[in-house]
Amino acid sequence: KSKAHKLLGIGAPGGGSAGPGVKQSRPNRVTFGPQLDQQSRGSSFASHGNTSNSSGGEDGTGGPSRSRSHGRDSTRGPQDNLVRGADRTYHTRKTIDHMELLFATDFEDLVQSERIKDWVCSFRRLDPRFTILKYFNDIALGGVEDIDTKGVTRAELVAPLLQIFRRAAVFTVWRPTSMVSIKKMMLGHGTGKGLNVKGKSARDGKLSGYVPFVQIHDEKHKIMIRELPKDAQIRVFYRKPQQRREAVERLEAVRGEMLKAVEEAKVLCALDGTHPDHDEEADKKAVELVRKWDMEDPSIALIDSYGNNKGWGPFAQCYGVEISERLFWEAYIVRESVEREPGSEYDTKRPSIPEFQDMNFVSTRVWKPDMYPRAVVWQYANPKENEGPMDPRTLLLAYEENNKVLPVVSDFDCFLVGTRGVSYKEQLPPEQVEIMDWCITHIENTLDKPGPQPWSRRWLDVLKYHKPTGKAAKVPKFGYADPKSYSIMRYAVGRLKENGAVRHGAECFNYNFPQDLDDEYLVILGDADAGKVPWMYCNEAELRDVLCQKIKQGFTFPINPKWVLCDPGWKKVYDLLAASQKANVQDSLNCWYPPSSGMRERIEGISDRHPNGFVQIEIDDGKDEHHGGLQQNGSAGKRRSHHTQRSVMDAGEAMDIAELELEHYEALQRAKRRLFILLQWVMLGQRRKKRGGVDEVGFDKKAESEKTRQFLHELERKNRESSLRRGELDRLSDDDEEEELSE
Repeated sequence: KSKAHKLLGIGAPGGGSAGPGVKQSRPNRVTFGPQLDQQSRGSSFASHGNTSNSSGGEDGTGGPSRSRSHGRDSTRGPQDNLVRGADRTYHTRKTIDHMELLFATDFEDLVQSERIKDWVCSFRRLDPRFTILKYFNDIALGGVEDIDTKGVTRAELVAPLLQIFRRAAVFTVWRPTSMVSIKKMMLGHGTGKGLNVKGKSARDGKLSGYVPFVQIHDEKHKIMIRELPKDAQIRVFYRKPQQRREAVERLEAVRGEMLKAVEEAKVLCALDGTHPDHDEEADKKAVELVRKWDMEDPSIALIDSYGNNKGWGPFAQCYGVEISERLFWEAYIVRESVEREPGSEYDTKRPSIPEFQDMNFVSTRVWKPDMYPRAVVWQYANPKENEGPMDPRTLLLAYEENNKVLPVVSDFDCFLVGTRGVSYKEQLPPEQVEIMDWCITHIENTLDKPGPQPWSRRWLDVLKYHKPTGKAAKVPKFGYADPKSYSIMRYAVGRLKENGAVRHGAECFNYNFPQDLDDEYLVILGDADAGKVPWMYCNEAELRDVLCQKIKQGFTFPINPKWVLCDPGWKKVYDLLAASQKANVQDSLNCWYPPSSGMRERIEGISDRHPNGFVQIEIDDGKDEHHGGLQQNGSAGKRRSHHTQRSVMDAGEAMDIAELELEHYEALQRAKRRLFILLQWVMLGQRRKKRGGVDEVGFDKKAESEKTRQFLHELERKNRESSLRRGELDRLSDDDEEEELSE
């Protein structure tokens, strides 16, 4: 705009439309013609500046000095100044190279301006919120009718005129991630984490946004970590080969010490109790050492698959090692300090929680290629800052995918997807209708018996004693959903895999473990007005207002029964949705709540009996046992007594802790069942001996022991085939479990 004003000779913006011969008040400006730099103007421009000639007259001959005020000669009259200005303007325009003006200066400025615009727009294109918006706008463009057969059409491949006739509209609601995590996704310094990563991201410090692998920073918590399997392996990656070389030297030294100690301990354990060198106290220490240091595969394997990658940045190339978990724990954690001094660059502003450390080990130990990428460890230490390659405080969780290794950051958890003009014809599959009915039944039972425990703790008890069985318990890769909603999220994960912003399905279909509501949400509006930011952040009450407004505009969306029955204000949203006269809204409700199931009638009946939803009874008895978050009475005290900060946990953290506790409970129940069967076999053998006869003569302890072992193997095989657990701890081997049982 400024160049246009100058080119037309009407003065700079803000200076008004000055008439001919009237100069601007700004120094070193001429009235007419473009403003070129000194070199492009030529010598003819030099005498037309707006400064005084202090060494002589205007013609430089040493005449009397004349001062100038706003471009006028104070010794001349207005007409003389006007004539001189016209002569100067004519001379200026005559000496301008117009070809240079149009094609040299302005064109270069135009190119530079467009490059800057494109550079700025690139940040918007890299913003995961924009990529989410763009994907769902592409969904709206095609109408989602044939998404499974034709996929999702990209809007840029469609004629702009056709985009006016969009077949549908979509808006989405998300549990937002931090701005730091968004920045790391945009720069390619991080990727969104999936459901297999339970560790919590750092809130501050140099690791802000990333998920530290070491989730403890209290030295006392090192002994509270669950025992690591002797056959488990873990991968650690470094950005420089020199770092890896130093780490391998340290690992080899620690490994040699561990192998020697285990060998000596096994010799000591093999001594008979009557041996003169037998020491009961030393024997206990030897057994404990073998349990901690014995490794099935003590090798240190080098990984160079990503050393020759092209690109730039701190995560372009990397060099890794694959070692035993026990060697990793001893070398990186036990022999190093994990303390994070408050206020330091290593301070994550997170509490030290051993359960989350257990979860991180499960993430790296269990890998399901068809479900999520492989979780590994990234050493973020910078050698230029004298940070050691074994420092546990700079270890991060990372994903090994797309031929590279990137640390994980918090992703966007989809809360619900709202649509208008989308036809939902296929209902929920029968097994999902069954799991939804199971969910409503146990929500009703929970509301009928209020207690002092929070929601996560109450639902954990439901899963312990009333876990769903059969086909209904199997969770699809992207969660429960009707076929069309499932396809939408499946394509979303595939489209956004570059930054990992979306990894799983929507929370509105979470019937197995519905979570508490959060304090903040991100609403991405596909139908936002032009020129306005197409997303907004809001609290839970504001979200309900937005949803009610969207219902009035003809949108529809699924609502989790838990929100309607337990959380205040959501029954109003549900009623408004049910009262909508839009055909697509009623079709969608029949899809998500099939009329034949009677769920909508059940929801109405339960809401009438419990209008206040989920109520947590406050008990003031001077004890903290009822307010200890997920602390379970009678569980391992040393592992459940340190959570002084559980009251500040968010809904996701509480659910993760509850799921881990459920896994521990189920593992204990399996061990009890196997122990009971083993005792039954022992009692059976003793009864056969007492009866005498052939059985008594032919009774062989070794044979019976082998038969017991075979029986346990067969039992475990059948148990694995029929078990429908979804937790990561289901990957313990038979031998490990039997070893724990025998010990």
